Amino acid sequence: KIGRSSGDNIRERFSIIRTGCPYNLTLIGIQIQRPYKGLEAELHKKFRKSRIRGEWYNATDDLKSYIKENSRKITGIKW
Repeated sequence: KIGRSSGDNIRERFSIIRTGCPYNLTLIGIQIQRPYKGLEAELHKKFRKSRIRGEWYNATDDLKSYIKENSRKITGIKW
């Protein structure tokens, strides 16, 4: 899922998303961007070929590479 949250509580936001999804989800990256206006639209455009539906995307090699290069590492977090 490529989306944004205006709050600082990532754990709570992830929990809400996970509750509404029938699949097991894994958080693989967080990109902190302030101001983040426009970033979400840019990413949706950049990865449009990987879009499944709405803000949900297949984890293609290009998307995983972007996440690896631009996100904070997520390690040891058990939600």
